[in-house]
Parts: sequence; structure tokens; C-alpha cells
Amino acid sequence: EGVLNRHKSNEPRASTALRAWARRRPIILDWLRSWNADVYLLQEVDYDELSRLLADLPDYDGHMQPMKGVGQPCACATLFRKDKLRLSWELPRSRALVSAFEDIQTGGNLCVVNVHLECSAAAALARARQLESALVQACLLSVNCGPVSSIAWYALPRHTALAGCETLA
Repeated sequence: EGVLNRHKSNEPRASTALRAWARRRPIILDWLRSWNADVYLLQEVDYDELSRLLADLPDYDGHMQPMKGVGQPCACATLFRKDKLRLSWELPRSRALVSAFEDIQTGGNLCVVNVHLECSAAAALARARQLESALVQACLLSVNCGPVSSIAWYALPRHTALAGCETLA
């Protein structure tokens, strides 16, 4: 958590030198380049880091949740390969960033939900509700833009409001 956030590192066992942003940033870029994924879902990305990250990863485009106000230096960011996907729409939420893409080659649709849920041990129900809310919105918006190729249906109990969307392929 927080690897793309230069203001903190949540690994208390690491020395200050190892936690330094100047040391972590090139390692993170090497990971991203080596994985060569079509989509990256990142959390705790500094707002001013996204443009630098995209400059260092020229095959990718991306977007972030809007800034919530003073004191919130980071948010969820979704990066995607420009040669494979085209952003169709996005829906920022308080704990999620919902994005729909069109596959440039096939014309198919892909919907992804990038979440950074409540972290306390006592917040299990809040996390489930946050995830359910984001997935319901993804489902409803995806119905309006055509069938989607992937939504994490397995993440929710059967009794949720997504039951009406299970006809999507």
C-alpha cells in the first residue's frame, strides 16, 4: 500500500533509505514495464505523480479519481495500454474508480472497478457495501453502453442488486 505515494511508505521494517521515494520509484517503473499489463489498477497514487508516470510509460494512458480536498494527496489511478484500449467512460466514487473501455481490435467492452476500500478490521461490512455500490454502478452503466466482457460477479453475495445483470456475458 502506498508504493506510488512518495509521502509515506507503510513498511516499518524497511530502513529510511529503502523507503525513500527516489529509490522506490525506479523499482516500481521496472515492475510495471516488465509485467506489460493491458490495465493497471493502482491505489494511493499522488495526484502530481500520474503525469510523470505516464511520461515514463509512453504506451499507457490513465486517469484518477478527482481530488477530494485539502489533505488528500493521493487516490486510485487506472492506467491502460493506448494501443489496445480506448476509454469509453469513467465514474469516480468515494472509494472506487469505475472505468469502461472499448477493445480497439475487437470492439468488445471491458469494465473495471479500481477500489481502495475502508481498511480497518471493524469495517468489513463497510467494505462490502463500498464494493457492492461500485459494482452496481458499473453494471448499470455497462448495460447502457452494451455488454461487458468482465465484471467481478464472484465478489458479491448472490442476494445483491446485481442479480438483474447476470445476463451480461
